[in-house]
Amino acid sequence: MFRSGRYANVTATLALVIALGGTSYAALSITGRDVKNSSLTGRDVKNSSLTTSDIRNRSLLLKDFKAGQIPARSNIVARIGAAVTVAPGQAGVARAPCRPGERATGGGPIYSPGLQLDAEGPYGATPPDATGGFVAAGWSANATNVSSPNPESLKAYVICAT
Repeated sequence: MFRSGRYANVTATLALVIALGGTSYAALSITGRDVKNSSLTGRDVKNSSLTTSDIRNRSLLLKDFKAGQIPARSNIVARIGAAVTVAPGQAGVARAPCRPGERATGGGPIYSPGLQLDAEGPYGATPPDATGGFVAAGWSANATNVSSPNPESLKAYVICAT
């Protein structure tokens, strides 16, 4: 290509080198500090290009969202169910229910060291939500007294939201 010295070939190659060099320079030298606040919009970010690791913990604040982007939660509360006594060699089930109009969003067991946790998770269903999905009514914890010669205490807690 260069032996014949054709002007068009030399010019095209030179233009390609300059274009690629400029792109490489921009990719290596432009950082987040060079981007002005509020200059990027959702259209500027490709779908699925951001992951949770790209967002630092607690870096997003309520003021970063428009009205209606975050569902309103009027009530989020933790409830603890009644204690269940589990005799030696026996299994027990403890439940922590949400109140009517609330849904279980999480929970867990509260148990003595002599108990072995067998299972825990949501239970029951209130009327399905708008999508027809399961709406948990509370949290359940199942445990067996495997190592204690004495009765042990088992409770469950639930996080409820309206």
